[in-house]
Amino acid sequence: MDRQIVSNPCPSNCVSSVSVVAIYDYTKDKDDELSFMEGAIIYIIKKNDDGWFEGVCNGVTGL
Repeated sequence: MDRQIVSNPCPSNCVSSVSVVAIYDYTKDKDDELSFMEGAIIYIIKKNDDGWFEGVCNGVTGL
């Protein structure tokens, strides 16, 4: 059986190894938000005081 080794593509500004997978497409409404497609991996950077998470998807940072 062949094994595939995948390096962690989490950007250097990630503070944890937490990532999520988008379950639907989303197009941002505001400049500080992320747009992503279903199945996209979003790496969590931090949880803001207002309860929103900040993350990185495809090299772009946003809410």
